[in-house]
Amino acid sequence: MKPRRSTRPDGARLAALFLPSLLAVITHGGVAEWTGASGLLPQELPTPWTLVDEASPEDPTLTEGVMTLTGSAQSELMLYAQIGTVLEMPDVLVIEARVRVVSGTASMQGRAAASIVFVTLPNIGGFFNLATDRIFLNDADSWFGSEEGPSASVPTGDDFHTYRIECLGREAGSTVLVYRDGVLALTGHTYSGASDFGAAPRISWGEVSSYAVGTSEWLSFSHNALALPPSDTCPPLSVRVSEIELCWPTVEGQVYQVEQKAALSGEDWTPLPTGEIVGNGSTICIAATLEVGQPARYYRLRCLR
Repeated sequence: MKPRRSTRPDGARLAALFLPSLLAVITHGGVAEWTGASGLLPQELPTPWTLVDEASPEDPTLTEGVMTLTGSAQSELMLYAQIGTVLEMPDVLVIEARVRVVSGTASMQGRAAASIVFVTLPNIGGFFNLATDRIFLNDADSWFGSEEGPSASVPTGDDFHTYRIECLGREAGSTVLVYRDGVLALTGHTYSGASDFGAAPRISWGEVSSYAVGTSEWLSFSHNALALPPSDTCPPLSVRVSEIELCWPTVEGQVYQVEQKAALSGEDWTPLPTGEIVGNGSTICIAATLEVGQPARYYRLRCLR
């Protein structure tokens, strides 16, 4: 992963490195995966998805591995959902979909023709939307629709793109990360909203709102919150990484300092205990400790003088 570089007004060059979820995702349950290449619609899987199809006369179609969801009116829904006891929400929920937005319009904020919704606790969850050449997360519920949060202007209809959602906790305010084709695109949070989420654990995707209409094409969808039968349930597996190495090429005599923080906003950068380091012309590596309960960490390298 290449660091992002910038120059501060005082001339110090910075490099920020993001470590997503320790690169490994440990689940309490199983992985649910649908691919169009299987030749099956999601409702035809051994652990099926429930199809909600209010569109008329349209139905989901599967052609050469591509499933198309389309509606002709905003009052119609066409979505897939898993809800209730079929799900067991893990501490780190991961949802991944490969999708293309063909067209779409919405008459209310916080809605789009293609969306992914997840409920981690009663009335708490996250809401990711794919509009025409824009993606966004909702960050609050209100009487006039969900309030839009972080957004990014990116092509959504030029080709199929892989969207990976990582929810780092189940409580309201938990960090939600959205990666587009492996690159971090959005950082938001879960929120409380009875009208958006409801009481039961749920994962749904497709045209989930009666205030949006359009067409989307899906190649695959997966998540790691599938509940396992009692006979197959084992104790949860965890990964403990206590230390990492941060390395960079140095210039002889140049003074460097590595700093860290837990979030890009709302906190000050703090130097690592290694303090200031003088370059010797070779690559220098230092150790950084990872504390228990920190799924991600940000680091930057400062060139002091």
